[in-house]
Amino acid sequence: MRRRGNRDRMVVSTKVGKSLAHPGLSASAISSAVDASLGRLGTDRIDLLYLHVDDTEVPFEETLLAVDELIRRGKVRAFGLSDHTGTRLLAARVACALLGVAPMAALQNEYSLVHRGGYEGDLARVAEQQGLAVMARFPLAGGFLAGNYRARGDLATTPAAAYIAPHLSRRGRRVLAAVQRVARSRSRRWRRSRSPGS
Repeated sequence: MRRRGNRDRMVVSTKVGKSLAHPGLSASAISSAVDASLGRLGTDRIDLLYLHVDDTEVPFEETLLAVDELIRRGKVRAFGLSDHTGTRLLAARVACALLGVAPMAALQNEYSLVHRGGYEGDLARVAEQQGLAVMARFPLAGGFLAGNYRARGDLATTPAAAYIAPHLSRRGRRVLAAVQRVARSRSRRWRRSRSPGS
């Protein structure tokens, strides 16, 4: 961004909550994690900050007031939650309204063709009701849906083996086969549309 001078055309997003150096969602952890991110990213603001943990040991009020302070200071433009339940999303929205702080704008949750249940249902309903932008996390299921891992032997080369291994089930292989059929069909259509005389 610095070299190209395109910061104003970029959307910079990052997460806080799981850092070993700044764990959890206390006010001090959020503030120090954001400052560290700004330094690493070489920018003066984060466009979208995700609170990437449901830290039930810290009251939402403390977390939301800390984020609101960062927004008022211009370090953060908007925020969202990552990996929270629908009930906790609603609780956060209510707390934002009661405190009069910046409202939540987005939700990030694991969602892919092999991992749909965590989002579809309560989270999808709440996100729609609250008008939240939704960003899928692991949309390719750690590379499984890209066809990178077809057998258990393929997992030896990845640190995400424990995450991917359950997808090597009969159901997972059927989903992967369907994705590949669609991809081949789309690829053939695209090539035909690009050929001379079409």
